[in-house]
Amino acid sequence: MKKLRFLLVAFLLVVGILCAETHIPVGNISGVLLASGSPYYVDGEVHIPTDSSLIIEPGCSLVFTGDYAFVVDSAALLRAVGTETDSIFFVPQDTTIGWEGIDLIKSAENCAISYCRIEWSRSSGIHAEKAYNLMISKNTIIENTSSDVGGGIYCDGSNITISDNIITLNKALHIFTEGSGIYCDGFRIMISNNIIIENGEGGIVYCDGAHFTISNNIISKNYSRGIFCHASNTTITNNIITRNNGFGIDCFFADDITISDNMISENRTAIRCYFGSYDITISNNTIAENHCIGIDCNAANNITIWDNKIVRNFLSGVYCYNSNHITISNNTITRNRSCGIYDLGSNNCTISHNAVSKNGGKGIYCYSANNVTIFDNTITENDDNGIRCRYLDNIIISNNTITGNKADLGGGIAIY
Repeated sequence: MKKLRFLLVAFLLVVGILCAETHIPVGNISGVLLASGSPYYVDGEVHIPTDSSLIIEPGCSLVFTGDYAFVVDSAALLRAVGTETDSIFFVPQDTTIGWEGIDLIKSAENCAISYCRIEWSRSSGIHAEKAYNLMISKNTIIENTSSDVGGGIYCDGSNITISDNIITLNKALHIFTEGSGIYCDGFRIMISNNIIIENGEGGIVYCDGAHFTISNNIISKNYSRGIFCHASNTTITNNIITRNNGFGIDCFFADDITISDNMISENRTAIRCYFGSYDITISNNTIAENHCIGIDCNAANNITIWDNKIVRNFLSGVYCYNSNHITISNNTITRNRSCGIYDLGSNNCTISHNAVSKNGGKGIYCYSANNVTIFDNTITENDDNGIRCRYLDNIIISNNTITGNKADLGGGIAIY
């Protein structure tokens, strides 16, 4: 009988350990959340209060029983750092109700959210305002929805690093639907090595501010634009941007932007620079098989398009409309279905040292443009004129190789 009683007590102890759970009521929280107390049921909005800290151990699950937020107050520190084999979970008990995400409002420097799974928030998955030196890395951020902007991540602040995350199936429902995956309005923000796929409308990565670096990301199969850039002093490099429903990269009133070494394919238009964008360099990209234009410059200024491969796009390889001071040089522009280069109404355009071949329309077409210089290009086997110029003021065409183009009249050069 004693042996049986001992076995029963031991069994109940084991069951108690296996079924351990902790309820966190509304109010303040600090200290350490131990894995041994998990899962933690969050029964109200909780705050890490000012000048306090909270460490969440790997293996913890925070289960929100209602529409509650997890708030990191001013000068408070959050360290939610899991491991590759032992993540931290922020999830709702009921996905139809959701929860309100992680809010960092002027939090202490060096907060970190890593190796976490953040899902089914009805606000942004992570919402950070003035959260300096915040590290968001190696997380899975999935199925979050914001009624405003920034479905997966919203950042308004400085010195934020977003790296090595999987960001997918997030939505932003603002009237302008911006930043379903990531919305950043800030200063010195690095977005690198993320997989950003199948998010909803708006700029999937939306940048408004200065000193952004967007590098080595895969941005694919999103409902609208891949990157929307309304920023300055920004570098977009070494990304794979493919199969997005809108523009691959969209620059609006942006300045001092470098777009280099990206693979941009199967979007609507690969790159658009428009409405006051200036000082933009587009170099060494592969721009292929987009469903409209390769590079579209619309009311833009001081644009350099250099050393790109622009191939098999559905319309023109490069299209410039009403823009100023455009340099197009050292590019391979081939097998686009319409013109290789089409300049409509632009001023001070230099087109040089390009290989323009086998396009479905004219090799180079300039219409109602001013101060155009075309030199040292190889223009071959296009399905219309090699060069056609119409209603131009002050054009120089020199030292080009123009062969095998197929227009019935003026196959090499037509000016009228």
